[in-house]
Amino acid sequence: MRTLTVTERTKLVKQLANLDYLESDILLFREKFPRSKLNNELLRINKYNATRLHGQLLYELLSTVSAEEIKKNRKASAPTAAAPEGETEEMNPQETASKDETAIDASKSKPSENIFRTLFKKEANEVTASQKKKEQEAKETSSQE
Repeated sequence: MRTLTVTERTKLVKQLANLDYLESDILLFREKFPRSKLNNELLRINKYNATRLHGQLLYELLSTVSAEEIKKNRKASAPTAAAPEGETEEMNPQETASKDETAIDASKSKPSENIFRTLFKKEANEVTASQKKKEQEAKETSSQE
C-alpha cells in the first residue's frame, strides 16, 4: 500500500466517517494499534466527542490500512448496520420510502451513550478490577510495614 498524503487521508476520512460503523472501526483500530494513546480517549467516548474521535481513529487507521480494508471490516463485523450511500440494494418503491424515512429519523438522532457503554463495559470492568487489586496490594504492603 502506498503512503497517502495528508489531503488524501483527510478526504477519505470525510468519506468514511459514519457513526453507524464506529464500533467496528474501534475494534479494527485496537487490533492495529493496541498501544495507541487514542485508545484511552476511546474509553471515554460519548455522544459529544464521538464524531471527533471517530475522525481521529480513521485518520490513524488510514496510515496503515486501506479504505477498502476498513469497508471490508465494517461489512464483516456489522452485517446489520445501515448500508453506506450508493451501496443500497434494489427494492420496490414502498420499501425504499419507508427506509428513507427511517434513515432521516436516524440521521437526526445522536449516537446513544448506551451504545458506547456496552462497547466498553467489559474493559471498564477489567480496569476497575485491576485498580481494586492494586489498592488491595498497596494495603497489604502498608500493613506489612
